[in-house]
Amino acid sequence: MPPLPFPQEIRAWDKGAEALGLPEMLLMENAAREAFVVLRRHCPDIAGKIVWLFMGNGNNGGDAVCLARRLLDAGAKPLVLHTKAQSQHKGASARHLKVTRAAGVPFYHLRYRQNRWNLPHHELPRLIVDGLLGTGFRGPLRADALALVEAINELAQGRLVMSLDIPSGLDACTGKPM
Repeated sequence: MPPLPFPQEIRAWDKGAEALGLPEMLLMENAAREAFVVLRRHCPDIAGKIVWLFMGNGNNGGDAVCLARRLLDAGAKPLVLHTKAQSQHKGASARHLKVTRAAGVPFYHLRYRQNRWNLPHHELPRLIVDGLLGTGFRGPLRADALALVEAINELAQGRLVMSLDIPSGLDACTGKPM
């Protein structure tokens, strides 16, 4: 495989695309479309499958909500699990969140209390999408983020997991867990 680009290269490509007139909303749509293609390659019978999409506060979360809409259109049962109040999302991620809600995708607000996250108690997912932290992540994980990554890892046993950009908690330059 060819070497992967560094986060600063990806940011430069995104800025260059925007300078050419391609809006950030379109870049997120393109990322979601390609993630959907990969997901369908690994799970062609997506219709009827429950998919939990973990949405972070940044652009990775925007990619996740775009993907949720595509999954809904394909007959899957997506649920977006978000860590921040929906009103706290900004820019293109906030606009995609609004469109995705209007399309009928359900959302679930995760809360961190007493060193635990309140994961939903209804049907467990067949597929998990990690859209928490992307290539902009730096430094060690905070205790709450670490607890959520650990909860996702535990939930992942026997399930297909897809990370957008990079698995949450890995350093995008070194690949080392943080």
